[in-house]
Amino acid sequence: MVLSKSAGRVRGLRRFGAIARVLAKHGFSDLLDRIFHRDASPDPLPPDESLTGKPIYPSPQRIRKVLEELGPSFIKLGQLLSTRADLFPPEYIDEFKKLQDRVPPVSFEQIRNVVEKDLKLPLDEPFESFESEPLASASVAQVHLARLATGERVPVKVVRPGIDKNIREDIGLIYYFAGNI
Repeated sequence: MVLSKSAGRVRGLRRFGAIARVLAKHGFSDLLDRIFHRDASPDPLPPDESLTGKPIYPSPQRIRKVLEELGPSFIKLGQLLSTRADLFPPEYIDEFKKLQDRVPPVSFEQIRNVVEKDLKLPLDEPFESFESEPLASASVAQVHLARLATGERVPVKVVRPGIDKNIREDIGLIYYFAGNI
């Protein structure tokens, strides 16, 4: 039992490190400094203010890209934020709305593998055709058009491979940080 808790902590640390790397890559290292109470700059201005005294906020596109790269849990957060026009300016809402159905898709080869594994059949047996380009792609799944062997056109919703692990790790981190606030 102690081993499983320890293994969970290691996975949580790994995921936290991955999150930190993505934040730093997209220019959010000041956020990491605040989380860890590091103040390396002798700048007398608060970090969120420019020389004019106006707040400096990251661009909506930058925030959306970070959420996309961090995966399904963060994309869901962005989808939720897209409904909060009372909290965010329109340009942020417009970017967050892209997380509803315009997330970068998983490769068709990965989708093919998921479908064939789930159906326990090669893709061409149940389907006469299966479009490689998705109609929509979001946090948990993407939708492809297909034609059944019977000729009927159907949408096929395919869950992104590996998201269950990512979501479990993110939930573990949420519990960890919630318990340490």
